[in-house]
This record gives sequence, structure tokens and C-alpha cells, in this order.
Amino acid sequence: MKNISKAAVLLAAVLMIFCITGCGDNAGGTPTQTPTPTPAEPLFVARETPLTLEAIAAGTITLTNPWSTLKYKKNGGDFVSVTASANTIAVAAGDKVAFYADGSENTYPTYLKIECSADCYVYGNVMSLLSSINFKTDVTIPDTMDYAFEELFSGNTHIKNHAQKALVLPATTLTYFCYENMFNGCTGLTSAPALPAETLEEWCYASMFRGCTGLTNAPELPATSMWDACYDSMFRGCTGLTIAPTLPATELVAGCYSNMFNGCSSLNSVTCLATDFFATTCTTDWLDGVAATGTFKKAASMDDWTTNSVSGIPTGWTVQDYTAQ
Repeated sequence: MKNISKAAVLLAAVLMIFCITGCGDNAGGTPTQTPTPTPAEPLFVARETPLTLEAIAAGTITLTNPWSTLKYKKNGGDFVSVTASANTIAVAAGDKVAFYADGSENTYPTYLKIECSADCYVYGNVMSLLSSINFKTDVTIPDTMDYAFEELFSGNTHIKNHAQKALVLPATTLTYFCYENMFNGCTGLTSAPALPAETLEEWCYASMFRGCTGLTNAPELPATSMWDACYDSMFRGCTGLTIAPTLPATELVAGCYSNMFNGCSSLNSVTCLATDFFATTCTTDWLDGVAATGTFKKAASMDDWTTNSVSGIPTGWTVQDYTAQ
């Protein structure tokens, strides 16, 4: 009897513990604690993804003037080399084509161009065209690669931003003409990639987004040292742009901002901290054709701006001293 009683007591204790700790979820009771979900793995890491076009609709991707090392993977398959006689890729909706190469071979006036016959998302790291192996960490465009991405997507009206997948231009050191005309006429883009470079070169950003009428947001431009014509016509004709990025450089050089926002008919806010802008053509026609009214913020110590001028502060605009936020 004593053994039976001990067994009964032990069984009762086990049942009590089970009900306290386990019955809540399995028997309809309220759990004592909601478990913390495990964070999901990031689905897309832009810097680690090669430059990619994802087809929204069926069509073809054409690569003009392909470099000798240019190749691609379609939907994660095997590498396929691109040649002048085999430079067209047929795609169905949803197909993903990732591009790789080992250095730009662009020389004036012959440049690699990527064209789409139907709408495609564009995303990933453009440096996969300069190093198929080290693109995830490379942030320098080699000084032997002038014109590196010149006209890469110029006139491609079918490329569009992906809502979750960013286009990445991570280079912090640029070369001559490296991004000139890169997205000229790409009317399907609504936002520009981040541009972290602080070491510029002549004409590096010239006409980069010229004619991108769908562009509504401009990237920050952190560089404080200018080079001749570095931003010439960069956003020219971007009629959807309303606010210019803050321009932090205090000393301007020849042609650096020339025509930069010419034809940006919706632009109504500009912040420019220059205090030395006497170089030749540094702001020639830079605000021609902007909104009839707007706000121009300047360095508090700078009183030499020409007002009522498309090469200075436009007619009808309010002038304010800049205050750091």
C-alpha cells in the first residue's frame, strides 16, 4: 500500500507540472509566455549581389560593345560568355540575369551598353563588372579605367527600381568620366542609387541622370573637393526632381555645377554652401528652367551670390542662411 501511495503522489505531481507548463498552448489555455520569433535571414544583400536585371515582362537584353571578359548567369545557372556575335539574351517574365566581368574596356567613343526590349528591374552591385571575384568589397574604380561605366544604361527607358532590391554604386574613389551619361534618358527610374564617393575626378558625374524625368529623389553628394565639370548637367532635365541634394563644397572649380539642374522645372529647393565660386563657368545656367518660386539656402558668410540669375539665384526665389540641423 505504501508503494502504491507513493506512486500515486508522484503521478499527481507530474500531471500538475505538465498542466502548468504545457497545457496552455496544447489544451486551449493561455500560454504563460509568447516565444520570441527567430529573426529571418536577410533575403537580399545588395552589396553582395552582382549587377542584375530581373525581367518584368518577356523580351530580350542586348549588350552592345561587350568586353572580352563579360559573362552572365541566368537564374543562377552556368556562366555564359558574351561576344559581339552572341550578345542577346532572351528572357521570360521573372528571369534574373546577373552580369560579371573583370574590368572595363571602355574607350572613347566605344562603350558597353545594356539595353532591354521590355521592362526590367535593375539592382545589385555594379562593381561586379570590374571584378567578378572581389566586387563585394571593392570601393575603388582603378585609375586605369577612365569611362568605366560611361553610357552603361544610356537611353534604356525600360529599367526600373525594385521596391526591395537596391542598385549599388559603392565606389568612394572615381575616375575620369566614369559615370558620365550612365543613366542618361532612363525615364523609368524614380530614385537614384546612393553615391558615397568623396574622391572625384573631372566629368565623373557629368549628365549621369540627364533626362531622367521619373526621378523624384536625388542622392546625397558628400564630396567637398571639386574637379572640373564633375557635376556638369548631372540632373539636367529631371523634371520630377523638387529638392536638390545639399552641396557642401566651399570652393568651386571650372564648370563643376554648370547646367547641373538646368531644366528641372519642379525644383524649388537648393542648398549650396560655396563661399568661393569665382572659377570660370562654375555655375553657368545651373538653375535655368527651375520652378518660378523656391528657397535658396547659402552659407551665412556668403553675400556675393548674383540674384535674379539662372547662373546664380533665380528670380522669384527666397534666400535664407543655411543652419545645420
